[in-house]
Amino acid sequence: MKHYGTSLPQLNLIPALPKNPRNYPIILIGTGAIATLGHLPAYKIAGFFLYNTINEVCTTSTNENIIFDLAVPSNQIQSILKQLPRNSHALIQKLMGENLIDAQSIVNVCKQRHIYGSVNFQLRYAPYILALKDAIRLGWLSQRLTTIEIHVNVHMP
Repeated sequence: MKHYGTSLPQLNLIPALPKNPRNYPIILIGTGAIATLGHLPAYKIAGFFLYNTINEVCTTSTNENIIFDLAVPSNQIQSILKQLPRNSHALIQKLMGENLIDAQSIVNVCKQRHIYGSVNFQLRYAPYILALKDAIRLGWLSQRLTTIEIHVNVHMP
């Protein structure tokens, strides 16, 4: 345990961001509390450009790097993916379907439409999770760690 105190500041606490976030504009589809109180302010703080409407995206953009952030109930994801432009980028914020069959259908839609899909894993880029990942990589927590329990108190930006 002697190395913890001196090495802790060396752990990665910052997620990797694009050099120019404005090159990756975002359209948020869904307006629940987490989207409006969490995602939108965080995107603005990180410097991403946010479209106001889907019409604005369709009429003003030729950018292939647009990220469609889908913060909708899981039973709406497939129908939205089917309407996105081919070769789009989609960040799925909710569960990837209600069951394995739904999840596989979502994967199939993404493959058919050449959509680069990603599923948001809550806290994946939180500073303490990034530090934990580094601590595991460095062998500080042994090779037998199988479960981590996290309690979250949310502070929105």
